[in-house]
Amino acid sequence: MYPKIFIEQFWNGGIQRADEPIRRNDLFVCMPFSKSDTDEFSQKYKIIQEVGGKVQLEVNRADTRHDAHIKEDRIWDGIANSRILLFDLSDEPRIKGSSSEEKNSLANQNVCFELGFATVIRESEDILIIYKKSDKSKLPFNIDHFNRFEYSNDNELKKQLKKKLKDMLKQQDWSKSRFVKYTTNLLDMGCFCLINYLTNHPNHKDKPDYPYNFFKITHDLIKAIENKGGNAHTSVLRLLELGLIWTNHDFKKNNELELKYYWTNFGKAISRHVKKQS
Repeated sequence: MYPKIFIEQFWNGGIQRADEPIRRNDLFVCMPFSKSDTDEFSQKYKIIQEVGGKVQLEVNRADTRHDAHIKEDRIWDGIANSRILLFDLSDEPRIKGSSSEEKNSLANQNVCFELGFATVIRESEDILIIYKKSDKSKLPFNIDHFNRFEYSNDNELKKQLKKKLKDMLKQQDWSKSRFVKYTTNLLDMGCFCLINYLTNHPNHKDKPDYPYNFFKITHDLIKAIENKGGNAHTSVLRLLELGLIWTNHDFKKNNELELKYYWTNFGKAISRHVKKQS
């Protein structure tokens, strides 16, 4: 997908996939890669996977996700929907030639392009840049405000990466992000009624993943939504469309099929933002 189209869909709540809740608990890595398992970047990716796992993040790269989407779409989706983004601006092996070539080279240009894309739709607090000290390419001049570090060897990479990821996870607050604020503006009055009712429900405080059946909420709440000119069923569908909730099927004791709805992590961030604004 052309990046401009993806960005337009992103800001209009149209990029969610029904099979994956928005904002996966992933560390998405943008770096050069090849089919070889022994090159420098493949070895580095294994280190990143090891460290990511220790801080409870699922590590992914465009070539490691197995779905029907083309590689470019996997990159845009990973940048949009992963919890933390890592950009490796170290030199690619193919540009390490004569001293003049190295001196005039910029840091990995494909990854720089992907970093630029990320700055349009993600917060700077979600982005981490790494760079190998021995490389001679010039880093872009306008990345000083991002989380970043340089390293000399594998042990230094492991140590600094673990510390940076832990710090970033502690500081992240999706409820303050531009996307959360923008998505909140796409909600109708019925959505706000549902969010306020469900987040104030006694069960929600102790069990944030408690399964609420939105279609069997109280008659008073349905009337309240209707008095605002909304429709409870339509509002639930809107929450699903925007990735705030996900649905699961269950059977009651009488074998009657029942739909249950759960908050996604993104939905919880929206609900926190709504509660702060109310």
